[in-house]
Amino acid sequence: MLRCFQPAVFGAAVLIASPAAMATVSHCVGNASQLQGAFTAAATNGEADFVKLRSGVITPATTLAYRSNVAGADQLPLIVDGGYNSDCSARTGETFIDGDGALRPFLFEFGGADFAVIQHLTVMRGFGGEFVSAGGNMAVYLYDQGGGADVRIEAVRFLLGHSEISAGALAVNGWGTFTLRNSLFNGNEAPGMAALSINLTGEAHVVNNTIAHNVRLGGQGGAAVYSNPVTAASHAEFANNIIWDNDNVAFDLYMLNGDRHALLDNDIGSHTSLPPQNETGELSIDPEFGDCGALCVDLPLSAGSPLTNQGENDPTAGIGAEDLLGRPRVAAQRVDIGAYELDRLFDDGFD
Repeated sequence: MLRCFQPAVFGAAVLIASPAAMATVSHCVGNASQLQGAFTAAATNGEADFVKLRSGVITPATTLAYRSNVAGADQLPLIVDGGYNSDCSARTGETFIDGDGALRPFLFEFGGADFAVIQHLTVMRGFGGEFVSAGGNMAVYLYDQGGGADVRIEAVRFLLGHSEISAGALAVNGWGTFTLRNSLFNGNEAPGMAALSINLTGEAHVVNNTIAHNVRLGGQGGAAVYSNPVTAASHAEFANNIIWDNDNVAFDLYMLNGDRHALLDNDIGSHTSLPPQNETGELSIDPEFGDCGALCVDLPLSAGSPLTNQGENDPTAGIGAEDLLGRPRVAAQRVDIGAYELDRLFDDGFD
């Protein structure tokens, strides 16, 4: 069930990587056909690409697929960024990619040492059927066994995704580096792992996300989040995340190969074991989410939340300049735990 999304208005985009420094071809798109056309062109045009999505709702008739694992693909940088105005000159709103309960909205397949950033989107109501791999709203595959790929997801809402296999929201598999920051997983469902699955030979960084109210289908078991650093040289770091109040799961976080994980200042309902020296500042307490109003699916912290000013300011992948709503990170001495930084103006009693 979704609990407490009101569209946010952002100023200039603050990115994990600067598109101005990287992208040489800009695509301004507003519907599914244009977006798929941009993906197809970006994979083979021999240049880095910056795909800007106009604000509004896109309901694709088929899965939107970016593939750099095909013949002729250039494997050059890709940035996909939502929330733009009509001429894509500024970010002014929200972009929704709606699977309408019929299909998985996004598939990304990276064939080489790609660099990709996917950010400022709401991906919702995806459906991964029985003959579709895990990941109801999005699936990401990194095929370069040399581990050169670097894929980053920033400030994305994954809502109401459904998979018949596992990972109702997002599944990540392959070789390379994966970073997930300042994102929300709310209301997703699947057998196996309810929301998120990461199987990676390489480095995974999961930082300042809120993962709550996701449901495992079938009998109790599995987890909301599954993490598997596949080889002895692989690692996963979870920092400043809320993984809490997920339904019908045995664990909120299941860590295969626990000794390859590090936990820093998370609030997790329950998790599998890891060496004591691999965890620091861990909490397991009610986050005390705030009420953001009717028809709202965001999960900000309340003014009295015990998670404000409790995070780690310097995890390996950093925390980003802004939270999911575009607010500056680290409003006080320490970053807040989860995808949202508390608005200190309201914390001081002003409305």
